Amino acid sequence: MSNPHADPLPVITNRLAKSATVLFLDEFQVTDIADAMILRRLVTMLLARGMVLVTTSNRHPRDLYRNGIQRESFVPAIQLLQSRLRVINLDSPTDYRKIPRPSKEVYFSPLNKDSDAHANKWFEYFGGQPLSNAQHAELELWGRKYLSFTNCVDSRLEVPAALGTCAKFTFHDLCGLPLGSADYIELCRRYNAFIVTDVPSMSFRTKDLARRFITFIDAVYESRVFTFSKAETY
Repeated sequence: MSNPHADPLPVITNRLAKSATVLFLDEFQVTDIADAMILRRLVTMLLARGMVLVTTSNRHPRDLYRNGIQRESFVPAIQLLQSRLRVINLDSPTDYRKIPRPSKEVYFSPLNKDSDAHANKWFEYFGGQPLSNAQHAELELWGRKYLSFTNCVDSRLEVPAALGTCAKFTFHDLCGLPLGSADYIELCRRYNAFIVTDVPSMSFRTKDLARRFITFIDAVYESRVFTFSKAETY
């Protein structure tokens, strides 16, 4: 029978050391004396076992638990962190949280002049250039050419407008061609943001278009790129 009063930290440290060689702690912070004492022992034991410790923090190690109760008991842990870990300052002169954004909304309905204006603002925002710099582009994905539904001739996949790494499509341009997941994933490799306009209301009669749109959204999600959609009222 296990001892309910046994020290769990050595057991936890051994399990961590056996299962991994690198431990990443995001947002490393110390808020009270209990955390300070636990972290002091845990960090000491992990480093003694030869584990590589990587942490992020909004504070320099010397400022951890500043003005905390019995902080002097945590000072040895701070000294250990500073002596055994390399402290890298990732401070940037730009606070990206304060950069103005067009709007918090990324889906707009119904389709009108206001939604057009919002779409163009997002296009400029993600493209990093004025709308007047937008250019037409043609892509040949996977060495294939696609049938254009408008003129019934072989053509490359058209990107109606591109600003930097942001591409703007109408729903028809994006989902009206016989594209698959591999094609959308390749698009996501070339662009990190998409503006999709004129998304229609879909029903069982347009299942192919709906499936293609879902496939595109899946590719965008997996690739962690950004999408702004302008759709009809459902």
